[in-house]
Amino acid sequence: MKLILFILFVCMLVSSCNNVANFPIAPPDATATDDRIIGKWQFNEDTNANNYYEVYSGYESNTYHIRFWDRGGTNPTYESNLHFSDVNGIRFINIPYFEEIGFLQYGFLKILDTDKDFTKITAAVVGDENIERIKSQEKLNAHITKNMNNPRFYSDTIHFYKIQ
Repeated sequence: MKLILFILFVCMLVSSCNNVANFPIAPPDATATDDRIIGKWQFNEDTNANNYYEVYSGYESNTYHIRFWDRGGTNPTYESNLHFSDVNGIRFINIPYFEEIGFLQYGFLKILDTDKDFTKITAAVVGDENIERIKSQEKLNAHITKNMNNPRFYSDTIHFYKIQ
């Protein structure tokens, strides 16, 4: 999801980077995998049509590895593992946003729609700045569950399409 993928690109999608959490919604779970995400994705809203996200099987169980290629698809500038979480039947993508030594934060995309072949994805960027202050994964999951149908919880709607 050009993703969707995912995160350097989360910062580009929102007005600030305060909408990140210190935990994923849930840990990677085998029931929330979907290998149709594997491939190359472009982000409709990207101003350079040659940039893309490459997603392949992750290095860790139940994850996918993502690499962002910018400068027209010639420069890999971001890479990490991402995974899906299901919240009351709604799928979210957990995207690692910032990594330093031992420090990781997450941005989230709520999948709004996909086409039949999972080659086009429409997603909403979780834009709630309160998630940064949440102190546990359980409280984050409860906060996401409580707000997932609140339009003000999201900062933008984005579109990805698979190119390979």
